[in-house]
Amino acid sequence: MKKTLQMPLIRKGVGMLCLALMLFTLISGFRVSAQPTEKRMDAIFTHAPLKEVFDFLEAQTGYAVNYFKDEVNLQDKVSLHLQQATTEEILKSALQQTHYSYQLDGRMIIIRKKQETPARVNTGKVAGTLLDEKTGEPIIGATVRTGSKGTVTDVKGQYILELPTGSYTLEISSVGYNNKKITQVNITTGQVVTLDITLSLAKGTLKGVEVVGTAQRETLSALYARQRNNIALSDGISAEQIRRTPDNNVAQVLKRISGLTVQDNKFVVVRGMSERYNNVLLNGSSLPSSEPNRRNFSFDIVPSNLIDNVVVNKTATADMPGEFTGGLVQVNTIDIPRQNFILFQAGTGWNNNSTGKDFYSTRRLNSDYWGAAGDERRWFNKEWKPAGYQAAIVDNDRATINAMNAKVPNFYGLHKYTAKPMQQYQLSLGGSKEVGEGRTLGLVLAGTYRHEENIENYDAWFRASPTIVDTAHEYQFITSVGAIGNIAYQTKKHKLVWRNIFNRRFHHDNIVQNATDKGRFGTQREYISLLETGDLFQTRLEGEHLLSKGGIKFNWFADHAKVNKEQPHTIYSQAQIEDFDEASGKQRLRWDVLRSDASNINEGGVFTYALEEKKQNIGGDFTIPFKVGELAQKIKTGYWGTFRKATYEQATLIPTTVERAPRGTQIADSIGFGRADYEIYTPENFGAGLLYYKPVSATGVSAADYYDGTQNLHAAYLMADLQPLEKLHIIAGIRYENNMMRVHNFASFADAQSANLLDTTVTYRESDWLPSLNIIYNLTPKINVRAAYSKTLARPDFRERASFVYYDLRLRQTVIGAKGLEYSRANNVDLRFEWYPSPVEILSVTAFYKKYKKPVETVNNQMADNKYSVFYFNLEDAENRGLELDYRHSFSFIKKTSNFWKNLFLSANFTIMESKVSYNEKKLRAEAQSIPYDPSMDSAATIRTRPLQGLSPYIINGGLSYQGNIIGANVTYNRIGRRVLFAGIDDYDDIYENPRDVIDLQLSARLLKQKMEIRFNVSDLLNQYYIDYFNKVPEANPPTSPSGLSNVDDPKGMGYNPDSDWKLKRTKRGTAFTFTISYRL
Repeated sequence: MKKTLQMPLIRKGVGMLCLALMLFTLISGFRVSAQPTEKRMDAIFTHAPLKEVFDFLEAQTGYAVNYFKDEVNLQDKVSLHLQQATTEEILKSALQQTHYSYQLDGRMIIIRKKQETPARVNTGKVAGTLLDEKTGEPIIGATVRTGSKGTVTDVKGQYILELPTGSYTLEISSVGYNNKKITQVNITTGQVVTLDITLSLAKGTLKGVEVVGTAQRETLSALYARQRNNIALSDGISAEQIRRTPDNNVAQVLKRISGLTVQDNKFVVVRGMSERYNNVLLNGSSLPSSEPNRRNFSFDIVPSNLIDNVVVNKTATADMPGEFTGGLVQVNTIDIPRQNFILFQAGTGWNNNSTGKDFYSTRRLNSDYWGAAGDERRWFNKEWKPAGYQAAIVDNDRATINAMNAKVPNFYGLHKYTAKPMQQYQLSLGGSKEVGEGRTLGLVLAGTYRHEENIENYDAWFRASPTIVDTAHEYQFITSVGAIGNIAYQTKKHKLVWRNIFNRRFHHDNIVQNATDKGRFGTQREYISLLETGDLFQTRLEGEHLLSKGGIKFNWFADHAKVNKEQPHTIYSQAQIEDFDEASGKQRLRWDVLRSDASNINEGGVFTYALEEKKQNIGGDFTIPFKVGELAQKIKTGYWGTFRKATYEQATLIPTTVERAPRGTQIADSIGFGRADYEIYTPENFGAGLLYYKPVSATGVSAADYYDGTQNLHAAYLMADLQPLEKLHIIAGIRYENNMMRVHNFASFADAQSANLLDTTVTYRESDWLPSLNIIYNLTPKINVRAAYSKTLARPDFRERASFVYYDLRLRQTVIGAKGLEYSRANNVDLRFEWYPSPVEILSVTAFYKKYKKPVETVNNQMADNKYSVFYFNLEDAENRGLELDYRHSFSFIKKTSNFWKNLFLSANFTIMESKVSYNEKKLRAEAQSIPYDPSMDSAATIRTRPLQGLSPYIINGGLSYQGNIIGANVTYNRIGRRVLFAGIDDYDDIYENPRDVIDLQLSARLLKQKMEIRFNVSDLLNQYYIDYFNKVPEANPPTSPSGLSNVDDPKGMGYNPDSDWKLKRTKRGTAFTFTISYRL
């Protein structure tokens, strides 16, 4: 029986959270008590100076009074005759006799001069976050002023100040910190200048109260401030940097971060570790896997224009999920704005390989343009139900079989369209409003739409057939829609945020190719219609609470995420090319009705799958700051619970005339060459019993192609953020994770004549203690040296542990799961030197080393029938080491007074890596072919060592950017080294991706008082070939290989050599040109 995720699991997580909080309360000695009643006092003053009133209040209430010395005259006289009055009643009565106002902030009373209503014409704003220079934490209650105008930072350390248009000098001060002046703050009408400021702690004084919140991360300087003071080693990219690239989704953005590469234009590889070794958080919450056949998340479904920043943590701390050994990718959507705005953006573009050219596709629906597959394509588990179909086969119920087959839609046949230009639109709005003294309500809404039609041209040679593809075109019809809705409520001590995001990506590929199968006579015309949709929805509620004057914080969150991925109706159709019809000017094709002994879709048919995964997270943590002398310390403890449920089903149907029809059976027309496939495979022919859909799979019936699973993960952690010396920072912690996973899928039939399946459920239970240690030494206020150690892990996913077979039409090979896969565990060591010459400049050098036990990889193996299959294996061990360099520097050193040189930046990151993974070739081959393994036959030659799958030996990113007040320009460069796309049991079966150079350009202009921005982008200017190849010369040499060589090493090394290597696939995608205009109100 299938298991479902019941509410008791959620309640168990809530119970563990409550228990952790109770234990923490006992350990820390923290007491929660009822709020005391407001004290009432008699206040009798006759013509007394304000200082006496303030001294009285400080003595009676414990409040501290803060004010501008040159703005508030303490000798101003007031008179009071109040009995049993509250603090606020005394303040109101006293200050209404003056030109001053007050604000209560925690246990602080802030006195300032009353402000006149600011002019609404010809004004702008300056806004930002005030940070502790050393710790990066926000500072509450600090004053920011210029002349007679000023404000005080809130609980998040944020401020906003409205000023008339002009140039100003800001003065910033806070108790215990050195004052600072910021000159040349230029205010433009209707615009907000983002200015994040740091203050240094004054010697011999105590630091101000630590409060809830972190730095606002919109600007590049804030991103580097957060990165510099992050307790874990990290790299990132901000919305400001993203806007200066032509990237339209997060997958394209990630390749610009140091140490990261992207596979298949959607899967991230961190430090050479393939996608299964990385984890992703969206707005702080872990996400389900978006793929049915691999443990990963498709980053291409998240539009880049909804992103505030992306940060990749490369070392672990105890408060992070323990399940990453490469990197933790944190994607954060846009937050509550500092000003009200409405932004509209529209764009168009073209590709020189696609736009305006013939575009072939199966029949389109109107819903395709909105990202919906449409009900007309869906048949699986609707009118056609696998269990009912299998029962009808067993009962030989032809009427039911014919009726169900007639419900499978007919989308056969290619239609000719014209590839249209790219379209892109975005509408977003947001704002915040004061809803009471010290209370703010904020809102952000955004929607985005993108549609593009691309053509890729390629030639290929498939080993599995073997088949030569000399002419092929892939027609890609892609629609993406997305929306976010965030609302926040903030007081002086509390903040609640509700975040929501939805994304849908509709990707319809039609692959049309002429293929020569060496095992058959002649050339075939083939097409594959592969339509895939992916939906992501996440809703998250989170809270931040300042619980005491001493800075004790409590944060919590609860969220729900859902991923739906499906191929509702994939078609693979073949025809034999007969001859050339001179009358029509076209080739004559013969579409065969397929034989009944086909075992999968590699000879034609229809395929469908549906994946649904739901994931809930709940958690909370306490942070207690304290001091040892004048040095700040911090203890943090918390709980994180994750509850997953996934369901996957697939079906493959092979059309044939009768259940045992021989190959070549045709429905002939008057000219004798047979009708087209769309005329043959009609619902009418199936309904009349002339045709029959045979379900096939690894088990023989479509009903067996499924898996489902549940996972319950409970984690608790304790970490200390300590500062034993002024320049030394130690973060140590321990995380405990208890995991239970159940995987349920088909095992066998009860008997050969029954439709009843014997399924199996395998339960895995594991517990792990995961220590982590990060040490930071501040050589100077701008230079850090970091060292880190952590133990992390990578768990096999449902699909990897489900023993069912998936056939990959693109690669012509099967992918087979492995019941009993074990955890991969890693020990990680990092050492980094980082220098921040200015808030917008960085130089960092990082060395890292990783040691793995039982890493999981997908490995190719040639089977007894000469076909290729991909298996999941636990390999023996692996190592990975590397060096990273990250650099960004202004050209202001050429001429410090020049705005041009100050705004011109050179940026680069470079990574070199070396890895090796070891395994016994004979043992793996025996496991793959289910034959006995004899260890006595082992020798040194049977142990193979090679690079990790997906690892590039080097990664190069570079860029030159300029951003003036009006004109901007940006040039970026990317290159990754040769990497193993698919690994084989022996080196002959390894598939490599050849390096290529990528150059992107952008020109931009800001007009109409910077309310309008125009951007022109060029993507992949060089348009070099994508080449996948085998480094061994094959026994049957392809046409490009020299004759006389047979299965030997490439004489020119491991790089691509067109004279010796077997070219698996060579693709041209074209250069894209886009034009975007945006206007902000």
